[in-house]
Amino acid sequence: MKRKLFLSFYSLVITIFIILSTLGKFLHSPGKITISAGFALLLLFLFLSYNLLKYDFRISIFLWLPLFLILSNLSVQLTGGLSQSMFSPLYLFLVIIVALKSERSGIVITLILILILESMSALLNKRMNLHFSMIMVTLISLSFFLSYFIGNLKMRKKEVEKKLNDIEKTTSALSTPTRTSDRNELLKTFKNKKDGFDLKAKEKMGELIEPILSVLSHTIDSHSSVVFLKEENTKSFFFFLKKSHSAYINTDAVISQKTGIYTWVIKEKKPLLDSQLFLNSTLLEYYLRDESIRSIIIIPLLEDEELIGLLICDSKEENKFDSEDKEKIKVFGNLIVSTITLFKSLKQAQWDASRYFILREFAEKLSQSRLEKDSVLDIFTKIAPQGFDFDLLVLILCEEKEKPIIYKTFPEDEFAYLKDFEVSIGSSLAGLAIKNNQILIKPKKIKTPFFSKSEKGLEHFQSFFGVPLHKEEKVSGELVLMSKNPSHFSQEKKEPVIFLANLITEALDKAELYQETKALSIKDGLTGAFNHRHFQESLTNELQRAKRIGNHFSLLMLDIDHFKGFNDNFGHQIGDRVLKHISDIVMKNIREVDIFARYGGEEFIIILPDTKRDGAMAVGEKIRMLIEKKPLIIKDNPYPVSVSIGCSVFPSDGEDKNRLINKVDKALYRAKQDGRNCVR
Repeated sequence: MKRKLFLSFYSLVITIFIILSTLGKFLHSPGKITISAGFALLLLFLFLSYNLLKYDFRISIFLWLPLFLILSNLSVQLTGGLSQSMFSPLYLFLVIIVALKSERSGIVITLILILILESMSALLNKRMNLHFSMIMVTLISLSFFLSYFIGNLKMRKKEVEKKLNDIEKTTSALSTPTRTSDRNELLKTFKNKKDGFDLKAKEKMGELIEPILSVLSHTIDSHSSVVFLKEENTKSFFFFLKKSHSAYINTDAVISQKTGIYTWVIKEKKPLLDSQLFLNSTLLEYYLRDESIRSIIIIPLLEDEELIGLLICDSKEENKFDSEDKEKIKVFGNLIVSTITLFKSLKQAQWDASRYFILREFAEKLSQSRLEKDSVLDIFTKIAPQGFDFDLLVLILCEEKEKPIIYKTFPEDEFAYLKDFEVSIGSSLAGLAIKNNQILIKPKKIKTPFFSKSEKGLEHFQSFFGVPLHKEEKVSGELVLMSKNPSHFSQEKKEPVIFLANLITEALDKAELYQETKALSIKDGLTGAFNHRHFQESLTNELQRAKRIGNHFSLLMLDIDHFKGFNDNFGHQIGDRVLKHISDIVMKNIREVDIFARYGGEEFIIILPDTKRDGAMAVGEKIRMLIEKKPLIIKDNPYPVSVSIGCSVFPSDGEDKNRLINKVDKALYRAKQDGRNCVR
């Protein structure tokens, strides 16, 4: 609206100028009044042009401004006006403005328009003489000089801006200044003047956290799963990552300590579960419109008791989440914190370009890998030699109350015989580093063996560097670097190796948490059996396999007899113990290829690949007898338990999931009708 009003007024002024010029030419002879009026009108028009430049309403100054200013000159020229020599400074002002706002072609067009107008005016007033020519030559020369000078200034400015952009690119995200002592520098580098965060850093860490958020969203079937990270300077939490079914997520959302539902979580640093939420969803900050959210879980992300972010999961269903879901989400939260911690540690250790390359490549490959321990260590041992100078790398792992074992070596083929080699705690250099929980550096070979008195093939090695690995403040292993050159390692150069050890520790922790998370996503939290979703996926796969190769397979469905009586007479805690008791017996007495899952409530189901009816009935009878003969013992009190079992077989009972499940359910019902504690 403001733009339209301004342009309308501008056009009106131009029209008035032209009318006044025409009237002045035919009705008045040149005089002091007309000259003064024309000069005043010209100044007014220059002022309006200045404002047009200032507000810049998306008008091409290159084309419009020269034309407007020259048209305004008509009010002076056609009424006798000022002489060319007096008018030249105003033209130079115009040239300077055009030079600043456009390229040199704009100046050329402006000068052509000025020359045409002044030539026509000189011919009309019979002033085409040497004086006029000198003024025009001087004006054009000064104009080109000014345009050349301003053009050079603009070119230098562009070069400086380009250099600044190049510097910014090389120092953003994963190229934080070296030797940083502040681990929280990562989150600070997200902030910049333009967008509020460093896009490269966000993308890199997002690549690591996004798979975790995807598994979480799939596991709990949330409507949205969102991560906010704390910004140190403002103490607020800015939107970082999402996995959502909504198209109306506010990616610019910011949460403060005074933001309604989050206040208690931020203050107490404890999870919040609300299964009957009736707030407008926009009050959650990360929705642009009301999404009718009815259940929400907010998990504080804590690193060493310090709040670094929030993990939020919501649903449109009331009572969607329970305490078991909250515990699952806490595990995912710990995995996200571990990922952030890993990322910070990686950034902190960038001393030089080679180590920066290792860091980046390791993070990228880690995010693309399956995050299993062997996969993570394979990536590590392949990348480490690119930036660290050693002849042999040995990774030792030791579980609690177990002896240290050599788990991995590099080069792997040449020293494959060392794998699973037991390390002597008290009589080897590696063992002493673990026993004393201290870094051990030996510049040359001594009588004490590197790993054990029985070691072979290490006679040529001289220098030894051992760094203990830690898990929850306990020694969990050791990173050993060895060289054939004496005095290869020293105290002054220990920091990079310590960084390498910390990198392994973080990667192993992440791999372990990933495995725990993966298990949680497919297993029932109470019994340890697979959950219903995993059973359905496994049944689909087994059906496809059986149809492809023409094999049989069977289903067994188990139901605990009189289970309601356990809950009513002894309480739900005893009922839970019964469920766990049944699961333990079944899992110990089936094959590794069999799939045992909790179907729902007190019902369980087993997939028996490559098994016909006789074999399935035998397995069912074996399980029934084992459960019958082994009552649940609690505080020396026996609780007899029995199960009824139904059986169905592919393909005789059906060739699709629904028919097979329907058949096994009917068989289980017959077992109940026949007196329970039997197989049908």
